[in-house]
Amino acid sequence: MPGIILHVDFNSYFASVEQQKNPFLRGKPVGVIKAEGRTVIIAASYEAKKRGIKTGSSVFQAKQLCPEILLVPADFDSYDYITHKFYEICHRYSDLVELLSLAEVFLDVSQTALLFGPPSGEASGAGQIAFLLKKDIKTELGEWLPVSIGIAKNKLLAKLASDLEKPNGLVEITDENLDGCLGRAEFEQICGIGRRLEQRLKDIGITQLLQ
Repeated sequence: MPGIILHVDFNSYFASVEQQKNPFLRGKPVGVIKAEGRTVIIAASYEAKKRGIKTGSSVFQAKQLCPEILLVPADFDSYDYITHKFYEICHRYSDLVELLSLAEVFLDVSQTALLFGPPSGEASGAGQIAFLLKKDIKTELGEWLPVSIGIAKNKLLAKLASDLEKPNGLVEITDENLDGCLGRAEFEQICGIGRRLEQRLKDIGITQLLQ
């Protein structure tokens, strides 16, 4: 029996937690820094990302790209608290939960998916779990904490699936749509392919994943 893996990933986690905590920050470009006076952005809201600001951007660069950016010192206690609650929610749907970082987990629902699948067959059990997870997170943690969820038969593809639609996406990779998903994915979306390996692949004429 093939596995059923969910990769559940908060979007712009630190910045989203800050927007959830403080309504004034919602809908605005936010850059999270480690502390007052620090010069590197460690997380950016989607509003900031649309202006070209990325994790690792300097504060100087961020202000050039977006003069109105709001800089917020990181609150790691809040991030830890939300992660703990998130972990508890995930355990409602499987005992096999692997925490990858403060913002993401793998959830193995191979043995529990059928418990949540609707009798009508309108959605797979894994799809129903994904729907319920999104609902629980929104209700219990806050509407400004969206997650993207990928569903696949293994961890590599589940992580790719969650990265294909952000923010707040839900993608299931199956044997039937695998080629289509790989065809539209970037090298950097595959865990283990960094910039150096990507360049080596391109140097030998490989420009996309299906090759």
